[in-house]
Amino acid sequence: MLTQEDFYINKYAQEKIELTKFLIWFDSKNEVDQKMIIRHIGEYIKQAIPDKVNWNQNEINCIIPSVPLKQSFTPIILLKTKPLKIALEKIYNLPKEENKKSMIALISIFKHMDQIRRNTECKDGCNHEWHNIY
Repeated sequence: MLTQEDFYINKYAQEKIELTKFLIWFDSKNEVDQKMIIRHIGEYIKQAIPDKVNWNQNEINCIIPSVPLKQSFTPIILLKTKPLKIALEKIYNLPKEENKKSMIALISIFKHMDQIRRNTECKDGCNHEWHNIY
């Protein structure tokens, strides 16, 4: 069963809600819950990496310009300069002032990666509960 976090993350990734609505939901959470959501999105990113796509740092570098943040913000720099697993760990440990930027960076990357997965592995339908929300 999808949690509220799963529901909102996937609803945004599938363009069923706008970023502004997602941000209102995220901003309503306390610091601990925000950190948990950021970590949750990071885990979703790792799971969404399509096996049939040659995934590498170049793919992340292609996604980053579409992230609606300044390219000089810390989460973006980490994603550009570190391998994904290391960048995620560093993002998880950023101070609370970086929560919103971190979440925006990660949810944008997840959205892109999930689109790839839905258009490759799941293009003929799937049983993923998170791909079948309304």
